[in-house]
Amino acid sequence: GASFLDAPVVGSRPAAESGALAFLVGGSAEAVERARPVLAVMGSAIHHVGPTPAGAIAKLVANTLFGVQVATLAELISTARRAGVDVPRTFDAVGALPVASPALKGALASMLAERFDPMFPIALVAKDFDYAVALAGDTPERAMPLARAAQAVFHDARRRGLGDLNITGVLEAYADRTTP
Repeated sequence: GASFLDAPVVGSRPAAESGALAFLVGGSAEAVERARPVLAVMGSAIHHVGPTPAGAIAKLVANTLFGVQVATLAELISTARRAGVDVPRTFDAVGALPVASPALKGALASMLAERFDPMFPIALVAKDFDYAVALAGDTPERAMPLARAAQAVFHDARRRGLGDLNITGVLEAYADRTTP
């Protein structure tokens, strides 16, 4: 008998090339164990997060969390520039604090260097926000205001022609704004 797993990956192209992806797997425990040797060839971490479609939902959670952080970081860098502070010095200091996750530190480095090679293009980020917001539903108790705000930022960036840039290229959407 066949089994079904949903097993999206988290990681960049370099992680994929080095076999260091993380799998977020939804399915039965037995099916996950049978698939583990195959998944281990492509990834360094295999997280069984529950029955199908838990893997896909976990991926949306991860991407939404990261997207909100990157949108916020772009807004803060833009605001700091307009305030006249030394942006690299300020954000090097912030990046050294416990509030900065490894992923956020990577995003910050990309933004400060203005390197926006598409590892996770803005167009795909916007699509994932659409899925996450749809998953939450439209009732007031499920509104997801932060996710919806970030969703709008990424859709705006896409409309501005930035959809092929990496997620961190959302910083460019703030280049011609006079307010954050």
